[in-house]
Amino acid sequence: MPDNDRRTQLIACFLIVLALLAVGIADHWTWRDLANAGNTVLGFGGGILTGKALSQSTSKGGGDIINPAPKENS
Repeated sequence: MPDNDRRTQLIACFLIVLALLAVGIADHWTWRDLANAGNTVLGFGGGILTGKALSQSTSKGGGDIINPAPKENS
């Protein structure tokens, strides 16, 4: 399954780079529609990466949470 995870991350990074290029071009020529589309795609790319990180952190599991014993003052 690592190949699928890597492919998803590459797609998300490609979307982010593409969106940043679109926003840069839109800023240069003041094209508001392209800037809005770039911001939308930038949100998609960031959302994919954020969702991927959250799903990996919650799927690992960790067992029981045990509080450590308090240290005795000497």
